Amino acid sequence: MAKARLTDLVVQRLKWDGRQTITWDSTLPGFGVRVGKHKKTFVVMVGTERKLITIGHYPDDKLKDSRNEAKRIMLQVRRPATDTESLKKEYLAEAKQRLATTTYNGYKSHLDNFTFEVDSLTLIEAREFLDQYSDAPQSQNNAFRAIRVFLNWCVREGHIEHHPLIRLPEPNRKPSRDRVLSDEELKAIWDHTDFHPYGHIIRCLMLSGQRRSQIWKAQPEWIKDDVITFPKEIMKGKESHILPVTPLLSEFLKPPFDFNGWSKSKTRLDEKCGVKVWRHHDLRRTFSTNCAKLGIQIHIVEQILHHRSGTVSGIVQVYNRYSYLDEMKLALEAHEKHIRSIIKKRG
Repeated sequence: MAKARLTDLVVQRLKWDGRQTITWDSTLPGFGVRVGKHKKTFVVMVGTERKLITIGHYPDDKLKDSRNEAKRIMLQVRRPATDTESLKKEYLAEAKQRLATTTYNGYKSHLDNFTFEVDSLTLIEAREFLDQYSDAPQSQNNAFRAIRVFLNWCVREGHIEHHPLIRLPEPNRKPSRDRVLSDEELKAIWDHTDFHPYGHIIRCLMLSGQRRSQIWKAQPEWIKDDVITFPKEIMKGKESHILPVTPLLSEFLKPPFDFNGWSKSKTRLDEKCGVKVWRHHDLRRTFSTNCAKLGIQIHIVEQILHHRSGTVSGIVQVYNRYSYLDEMKLALEAHEKHIRSIIKKRG
């Protein structure tokens, strides 16, 4: 099966070679040019029965116009876009393979409440859907993101041509958080977390810079030879992550952490330690900031944090498979030394 990025020049150069052939367009699957002995014909293949439809003949019919007509025909013969429930099921089945479990569950919850037809969705209907979350700003933002991602998928898959949420801003825009805990605040939190499991989870977050879900879901068999391997199933980017376990971290990283009740535990900790207006994720940002103060190179910090959008990303990430385990260990030990110096200070 011949494939090519069809351009006017490519179509012009296609020749009869003694038999009828079709060259398919690599930019629009299903659209192609059939070359016969006496003419070249634009065609499109549609449906599960792979029906071949003639669009026009070159050069009387232009490539651009024929490609647009092929798109229109494909959209017309697809399953009706008004079948919103089927589209939601198809999208969620695909999303489940690549999204973190918590993200997937959140998207599914909001999509279950979305009952409007996607091909006729209006701006007024979109706002009506979001208004049901008006008493909970964060939930409203989450619902907005879930529906927008779903509608973007519908556009990419050709079920609809556009949707109104493209023009609608996020309902409750907030400035990005930049909360970094001071050494005194870290010590105050440390001094009131000498208990299992919640307190020890907090200390692990402080020492390692990992996400809360990674530590909380950790299992004993993941730890071997002073290294913990987080499987891809629990990682945000769906890639496994290897992290050295330093001496102080090993004292508190004792999974499994059979725990639930984050909000109540956090409230009680705040009352005892006196640190105001902070979140669990701020420990991760504080870890990164303190590593920078210690002179640890940014690409090593990003390896520890398992960031895939910074200095080691894209094509560099593909070709650079070096794990940096030794460098990560040295960095974590330097950070651990810093934490030890903090917690020994007098309040």
